[in-house]
Amino acid sequence: MGVGTVELRCLTLVCERVNTLHEVMFVPGVAENLFSVSRATKLGAEFVFKRGMCQVFMRNEVVLRAKQKGGLFVICQPKLSWRDSCLLVREAESPELWHKRLGHEGYENLAKMAEEELISGVQVSGKAFREKKTLVCEPCIIVFKNQNYIVVALQTIK
Repeated sequence: MGVGTVELRCLTLVCERVNTLHEVMFVPGVAENLFSVSRATKLGAEFVFKRGMCQVFMRNEVVLRAKQKGGLFVICQPKLSWRDSCLLVREAESPELWHKRLGHEGYENLAKMAEEELISGVQVSGKAFREKKTLVCEPCIIVFKNQNYIVVALQTIK
């Protein structure tokens, strides 16, 4: 994990613009980028949600738009040309991989998100997540231990 600065190419109603985002967390292996509405509002952003669209304003200027897709809003970005693209090698998808990618979310919650299509790009079924719900990985054990909970680890995922 790391923290850095990224440039986000976005479409507004009138133009394409580049927004510079500071103190962005980098999490290796995460396939999709997430945008924190709560963090943006703390920095002064205002959000207007209307008819499946969201516009984000900073100092009364539209800085980005997002379109609703399922239960999420996806930032409108320009089409990438071949010059903007890169090759991507992905690890085989598994419930354990998505558990790690989504901040060690519980397997039952992951099953619900997959079934309701609240996360895009997941090729793991709700049933597969539920089959793993008795697993406890090492980072989860440490968090539970530090919170003074008793955790019985049936199996540790390496």
